[in-house]
Amino acid sequence: MSDVLFVYGDPKGPHPSHAEFIKAINADTLHVYFGEWGGRFKRGYLALKHALKYPEYKYYILESFVPVFPFYIFKKNKNKRAKIIGFFCDTAVMEFAMNIDLYSKIDVLVHKLSSKCLDAGISVSPMVRDIATKVLHIPIEVARPYITEENYIKLSKIKPDLESKTVAIVGFARKNHGADILLKAFKIFTSKNNNFKLIIGGEGWPKEWQSKNVIVPGYLIDLSDLFKKISVFVYPARGAAYPVITLEAMRAGVPVIVSKYTGTKELAEIVAKKYKDEFKHDARLVVDPTPESVAKSLEWYFSLSVDERSFLSDEFRKLSKRFNPKKCSEDFKLAFEKIKQKLDEMS
Repeated sequence: MSDVLFVYGDPKGPHPSHAEFIKAINADTLHVYFGEWGGRFKRGYLALKHALKYPEYKYYILESFVPVFPFYIFKKNKNKRAKIIGFFCDTAVMEFAMNIDLYSKIDVLVHKLSSKCLDAGISVSPMVRDIATKVLHIPIEVARPYITEENYIKLSKIKPDLESKTVAIVGFARKNHGADILLKAFKIFTSKNNNFKLIIGGEGWPKEWQSKNVIVPGYLIDLSDLFKKISVFVYPARGAAYPVITLEAMRAGVPVIVSKYTGTKELAEIVAKKYKDEFKHDARLVVDPTPESVAKSLEWYFSLSVDERSFLSDEFRKLSKRFNPKKCSEDFKLAFEKIKQKLDEMS
């Protein structure tokens, strides 16, 4: 039996880009509500009902903030010596520090209270680590997620149409992704030229957004077809820890524009610096999550020559190379070992 329990909240299982992490540290797994799910009050009831039934381990890694409340109860009442490690892969700690209005006030209050049970953390991005360290005051290491093996190989073979006039964003219909911001930005950008197209992919986006120039196709089974026909991928998130979809776009050689509240901005900043060194003027790859800022970025991108776009494409694809399951799993294992050492020193 392992001495580590990886606890996840989604009834479908751990995030696909975390599955190899579990293997790397030989952790057991547990769904926090034992397969049951429901609204906020039902989840709260189940947390109280099940918290004292969780098995005892030395270390617990909690994927996202969903399991934190029941484990606050568990640690307070059953296993006070348990080492609880938050795996910060959502925007909860960003809400604590920045009030970005992605959670209800009740959720934020419960998350803040529950976070007192955390002894340490592993963050999927330096951005979230820096925010979490300030608000939680615990040791935190960074371990970035990966592109699944199938997509890593398939997307590397794609040649995007960098001369196309098509922009895209993909994600489930959640406020934090910023698809509404991109839609407004696109309308500003195309007010003088309606020869462009915007694709808003993902389940749940309003069909009424669709128009002559805006396509809302719903859930996309295969991203390859999308990445082949777009010129740029825009992700103006109000808050996103380290969205794998942006890594997948980079792997396909599609230039990426992200907001300053997106964890993968670190990669966009690297490419922006290389672009400036090469072409002697600034790149607008990291933007404010506002329609006006995104519209200016679109205007800048579509003013570029094909050579400049190809440069961005090549640099993003190079950076995406490290985001394979093997490398990222090794990084996660190393981050976990560092956290264990720090917790032992603190005991």
